[in-house]
This record gives sequence, structure tokens and C-alpha cells, in this order.
Amino acid sequence: MIGGMLRCVVLSRFLPSTSYVALRTRRPAGFVIACAPALLASFGCGSGAPAPVGPPSTLQDVSVVAVSAHNVRVTWTPKHDADVVIQRAPAGSDAFAEVGRKNGDHGRFLDLALAPETSYAYRLVACTDAGCEGPTAASTITTPASEFVSVDLTVPADGTADDYVLFGAYRIDATVMKEGHMAAVDRSGRVVWEYATHEWGPITEVQPLADHTIATGQNMYFVQVDLDGSEVYRWAGGTAEHDIDQLNDGRFALIFFDVFDDPQGLTRVGDGIQIIDRDGVKVDWQWRARDHIPLTDYNQQDLSEIVPGLGHDWTHTNAITFDETASKVYANVRNLNRIYKIDVATGQTDWIMGDGGDFGGGLWDHCHDPQFLDDHHVLIMDNGLRRPAPQFSRVIEVQFDADAKTAQIVWEYRETPDFYSFALGGAQKQANGDVFVTDGINGRLLEVTPDKRKVWELKIQQYYWIYKAVPVPREFFTEW
Repeated sequence: MIGGMLRCVVLSRFLPSTSYVALRTRRPAGFVIACAPALLASFGCGSGAPAPVGPPSTLQDVSVVAVSAHNVRVTWTPKHDADVVIQRAPAGSDAFAEVGRKNGDHGRFLDLALAPETSYAYRLVACTDAGCEGPTAASTITTPASEFVSVDLTVPADGTADDYVLFGAYRIDATVMKEGHMAAVDRSGRVVWEYATHEWGPITEVQPLADHTIATGQNMYFVQVDLDGSEVYRWAGGTAEHDIDQLNDGRFALIFFDVFDDPQGLTRVGDGIQIIDRDGVKVDWQWRARDHIPLTDYNQQDLSEIVPGLGHDWTHTNAITFDETASKVYANVRNLNRIYKIDVATGQTDWIMGDGGDFGGGLWDHCHDPQFLDDHHVLIMDNGLRRPAPQFSRVIEVQFDADAKTAQIVWEYRETPDFYSFALGGAQKQANGDVFVTDGINGRLLEVTPDKRKVWELKIQQYYWIYKAVPVPREFFTEW
């Protein structure tokens, strides 16, 4: 294809032992031009790179920047009625090959899966129905060294989606609050995208958004980043922890830390839920645990632990799910082993599933990131932090009926020998019915079928943790 407008087909019918090229145009439909191979390069067809035989390029403000060890951003002033072909070659070589093409108005391209500490040359060719211009002058860049952890594919993909997996990684050391690292890998274990910040860390929450940006939790703050590493937005109105979601109207919902002194003078770390207004400057709606959960409800072991710099760990809400149609929100209060269904209009609790609630007590222990599959099923990473020995983690699907006040485990994934991730992690049902699992403390990602067969597994460098991982379509990156 030439800018989506010309199709090249090699023919050998006009003269014996002579090859020609048929260029089938989009307009007028079916019009065919036969040309000799010498003309081929000027249109960018075949295995050769376009030769500078067209008119000089009219593309302006071309910029080529290595934004990470694996990624190069290419930008240009938007150009109407043209496609832009992005070509790359090893530095010092004329062997340019197409690596992408965009509508000229798009103005940007992100190259993926490059090698760290490697030099590349880039040039652009603008093409219209009338033909292609000559290429822009080549720009040479060198990718920096990678800052991400090593990854090891331990079970090759078998029937999984051909997607990318996005996640952050960190370890508990002197740098944990000072830097954050995030990457996307393909199912072969190849790193295709990387992001690093040296402002604060770690990166825990990773939430891909419809505009090809990512909502991230960095330390205790919400930062929205673009795929070229630039910062799009930062919530300056308070803390953000564990879970950040975007609502259908574009507003963001998040969990925040709520630090207060109880009547006995104990500084507790509670939490709450906020919805930020569309302008991202103030809170539209708020719910605080201390306004709705009795202070006498606590787990003594958890309350004895200190959240660094804040206080005693009381509720530890770690996930929210909004049902915008019904105007409800589900909150997973980890330390109480409860899921609350909350009415957004009134702030009141419709029901509590879990220990000391309306139904479902004793089914899980200190779980993470419940995923509601429908009105009667929820998928849970059951971490088992306070479970009596022998401690283990598992993934469970719970079927519940709030009206009948019943709940039961209808599916379980547990390994032999057991795995144990006392914190972090999650489980997500995939389109093909598989379950994608983040085994956070062990730095492991895996996918299992409904019959519990492991069909993919990836491990990161030893002693590094993963708070959350999310499979995303390749187009999330390629259509940036």
C-alpha cells in the first residue's frame, strides 16, 4: 500500500523475462498503471526503500525523540489530504523500511519494541493520490539504557489473545518512594513499551484510558501520563491510592487516604471515595468510611500496623467499581473482609457482603481487586493474609444473591504447591473465558482456562513486586 491509496502487484506478462509493477489506484477505481522496477522505489513499493525522486518533501517540523529504551516518538505538523509513511533504518544504513503509516492530520507516531542503547535513523514520506514526495532528511537517534526489570517467559502463550500486558514493577528498597517503573510486554515476553519517573514511586495502579493515556497511581498520587511519557494531568487536590477509574462522562473516581484521630487518640488511616469534577480541580462527590463504618469494627492485627508516615491501618479499601446505570459503587474494604454496595445519591449502604455483613461471611481473607462479572458473580484475588496456617492465595468466583442473602464459591483456582501473595494482585476474566491473574508479591503473571489449565506465564526479576497488570489490545499502543 502507498498511503492507503495504491496497491502494488508484480506481473510478468508484457514482455518475456521482464517484470513490471501494476499500481492499482483508489481513484478512479480499477485504474491500473504498469511501471518498470526502476520507478518502483519512488512509490515506496517492493523491498527497496523509496528513492528521493519525487518532489521535495513539504512535511514540516519533523521531530524524532527517543522517549524510552524501547520507544521513539515521531511528530510532524499535521498535513491534510496525505498519508505519512514512517521509515526506519539502522543508523549509518540506507536500508530504510516502513515501520508505520498515519493519516497526515494525525501528526504523531510511536515506534515500539526497539532495542535499548541502539542507534536508528528515521525519515518520513508524504503520499497522496497523485504520488509520493521525496523523503525528509534522515534523523538519527540513540535509545537509552533500559531501567525496567528483566522478564522471563516461563509458559508460552497457548490460545490467549494476541495482546500486550501493561504493569508496573517495584521492590522495597531505598528508592521505592523516589522512582516508578512501568512497561508493556507482548505475549512472547518482549518489552514493547517502557516508562520511568524519578519524581516519586512506586507505580501501583495502571488504568488504560480510551484516549490512549494511562491513569497511574504514583506513590500516593494520581498522575495521568501519555504513551510518550509526557504528563497529561495531575490531581493536586489530595491523595489517590489503590484504584483510579474513569467514569463515562470523563470524570475520575479514586480512593483517598483519610487520616484522623479516633476518640481514644489513636491516629487511624481510613479511606474514602471521591469523584473529581470534569475540570479536574475540585471534588464533586465524596464518601468516607468513618462516616458509615463503626469505629468499633476493626481487625486488631491490621490496626496494630502502621502505614508509613500516616497512622494505624484501619480499613484499607483497595478497589472500587461503579455501576453508573444504577448509580451505585462497590467498595472492597480489605481489612474487614467486606464488599460494600453504596448508593451514590445518598451515600448509604445497600448491603454488605463478607465478614460481619448481610451475607457471605468467611469466603475470603484480605482480598484484592474484585471484578464484578454481572449482578450475581464476582471474581476475587483471595490473598489470605490473615488466613490460619497453612497460608495460601487463590482466585475465587463467588455467586451471590443479595435479596436471598446467600453467597457461595462456584469456581476456584489454587495451585499445587500453593502460591502465596499476601498482598497486591488481582484477577480478570478475559473475552475467551480465561482468567488473567496477577500474583503480585511473587512478581508473576499468568492466564488460566476455566478448567484451570495454565496457558501463559511470565515472571519478572526476583524480589520485584507487581501491584496490578492489565491486558490491553495492541491497538492501544499502535494507534497512538
